[in-house]
Amino acid sequence: MSINSAIQPNRPNIAEIFQKLQSEDYFIDRSFQRNLVWTEKQKVRLIETILTGFPMPEIYLWEQPINVATGSQRYSIVDGQQRTNAIFTFLTNEYSLKKSYLDDDNISASFTGKKWFELCDDDKAKVFQYIINVRHIPTYVTMEQIKNIFRRLNETDKALNPQELRHAAFSGKFLSAASDLASNIFFEENKIFSINQVRRMVDVQFISSLLIYLREGVVTENRKIINEVYERFNDHYEYREKDIQTVENFLGFWNGILDLGVNHLVSIFSKTVHVFPLFVIFCRCSEHAIDLPSTEEIIEFATEYEAQDWTQFESEKAEMLSAYKLASQQGTTGKPSRMARIELLSRFILRGFS
Repeated sequence: MSINSAIQPNRPNIAEIFQKLQSEDYFIDRSFQRNLVWTEKQKVRLIETILTGFPMPEIYLWEQPINVATGSQRYSIVDGQQRTNAIFTFLTNEYSLKKSYLDDDNISASFTGKKWFELCDDDKAKVFQYIINVRHIPTYVTMEQIKNIFRRLNETDKALNPQELRHAAFSGKFLSAASDLASNIFFEENKIFSINQVRRMVDVQFISSLLIYLREGVVTENRKIINEVYERFNDHYEYREKDIQTVENFLGFWNGILDLGVNHLVSIFSKTVHVFPLFVIFCRCSEHAIDLPSTEEIIEFATEYEAQDWTQFESEKAEMLSAYKLASQQGTTGKPSRMARIELLSRFILRGFS
């Protein structure tokens, strides 16, 4: 029997779903689920859909083994995390139904602008009685199959980016290394990534780029290459602790640059396109026992790169600044562009100009 044939439909109402979310009988498995990414507007639009009686997409739940002592059963939310979270957070009064997010037909509705506790009883009843189509996946389906179900349900959804799909497909040592490093307080303190970028795992993908360099050298990164590295080091990642330490050492070096508080430095080296070549230079210096670039050389490069008029510099330097800018704008994850940035930045901050 195919998995699709074994999946059973169910039609609980929101009252039942809310109770199971409260009791954690419905839960999120973080080993393959992406972060919560919905904006408040998307949440409001879903609640508006419910209050106006329109259908919403179905939810997939994976049945867990029954607790033989209590007879209870839990369910992993395979697909529908964003929707169930939007419902739960509305019912726990975390946001209101802002007028600006609603359809024009509903700007004067009884629920407009209100949080859950402010709704009239009729509107609350509409929410609790709303039926959601749910599909139950049998217990015997394996975790690997569940990940494939999640990936296939979402791979054509523009809301999921490649890193989020990767998070669903892999749960091993390489992913955990990238995720652990991305949670370093350095990124939050220096505002390297926006809240939305963190939600979309852009930070994890950037750290993956650094780890990939340590294992593969400079490569052109595309979905195929990144997935191959994730798969190769999913179960066995011999250099995991060494690579984590290297990246952590670099974060200390990077933090020292940003701590200088020089506007040009912060402007440039808060952008990952410039940080990747800096990381490679850091690694090469460490590997060959070469002194790291001095503060003065890094500040000089940042000041000159941010200058409005490069004609004030000698022709060679102006050409190099122009070439570096071009390599920072086109095909930035391609090997040729990366090699160009590494070479040019090395010439600026390791030898400088007289």
